[in-house]
Amino acid sequence: MFSVMRKMRSLNLSKVDDNYLVDYFGYTIRLERPHAIGLVNGFDQWEEFCLPIDVTGKTVLDIGCGCGETIAFYLGHGAKKVVGVEVDSEAAMFARVNAIENKWNAEIINEPFELGHLEINHDLLKIDIGGAEQILMGYGKDLGPCTIRTYKLGMYDLPKFLALKFRQLRMVYGDPKKSVILNGTYWI
Repeated sequence: MFSVMRKMRSLNLSKVDDNYLVDYFGYTIRLERPHAIGLVNGFDQWEEFCLPIDVTGKTVLDIGCGCGETIAFYLGHGAKKVVGVEVDSEAAMFARVNAIENKWNAEIINEPFELGHLEINHDLLKIDIGGAEQILMGYGKDLGPCTIRTYKLGMYDLPKFLALKFRQLRMVYGDPKKSVILNGTYWI
């Protein structure tokens, strides 16, 4: 509890009604409780996970954008635009409200991730959703600069399968019992 409280103070998180407000990268964003908890618990890993390249002046395709916490993160690091894809309609609504209130250059797409989303013009791909691994196995092109949180499911070691399919991926952080973060850039 102490470490969470320490992190909460560093994020300036406050409860308002059933939601949370957080001052984050110069933005005040509203989060649902699960997203606030995820932000607090994952805050220490975001720099490593979310920034495999400098995003200054670039467009980020953010699969699993939640309530907009990763949109704020990328814009706070200088991204020109973020296209967020979020399947949860409530979270997508929060992301839209946060985008409007903070005047973000962001587009929110409320639908399940599919390979067609990878055709959206972007400089960095970030994926943090369960099930993306199986979808990505059907993709026939290079992913380009990306960061993917993937999960070891039963007997299938999906991080290894993805790393074999997309040679530009490398593991940056992992716990085989929980998740593995793959990060990649074009290799020439």
